[in-house]
Amino acid sequence: MEWPNFFKSPGPWYSFLSLLLAVLGIVLGGSGLFFAWVQVRKTLRAAQAAELAAKETAARISQVTALIDIEHLCRLTAELRIHIQSEEFPAAIHRAHDLRIALAKVRESKPGKSMLKAEKWQGTLSQVVSVYDALVSMKKENRAEVSVRCDSAVSAIEELLNGLSARAASATGEHVHANSTTI
Repeated sequence: MEWPNFFKSPGPWYSFLSLLLAVLGIVLGGSGLFFAWVQVRKTLRAAQAAELAAKETAARISQVTALIDIEHLCRLTAELRIHIQSEEFPAAIHRAHDLRIALAKVRESKPGKSMLKAEKWQGTLSQVVSVYDALVSMKKENRAEVSVRCDSAVSAIEELLNGLSARAASATGEHVHANSTTI
């Protein structure tokens, strides 16, 4: 028995066919790699666009949240002023407490930190705490002092809210009525 010779040329038609198939395989393999490269590039661009959209959405949500917080602070400030002017001091104490907590929460939020410096937040918060303390320790003799403290605190809060409203409105294209706290 004789071993087959694999290195022997099988003939001219066979070598031409194998050459043609080899070239066709290279062309198909190259085009497949090119197609895969194009798809990877498209996927990369889509992922970058999705990341940008997610960042823009997060920023927009943050700005809308800031608007909601500002509206809440405006309402609390207006209610505090109404309760003090109508001499409903127990309700004013609760409203001053709520305003103090709301200011502290907004100050510590991401939009709050980016909108104003910490010193401005601290000054306004200190004034609200001063009003709260005056209301809690109030006696009939110092009602005028409480009203003066309240007016200065409300003025500071309104100034703060007007600045915040302007920044938030310019960032979102929305309009916030921070001046609605004036009664």
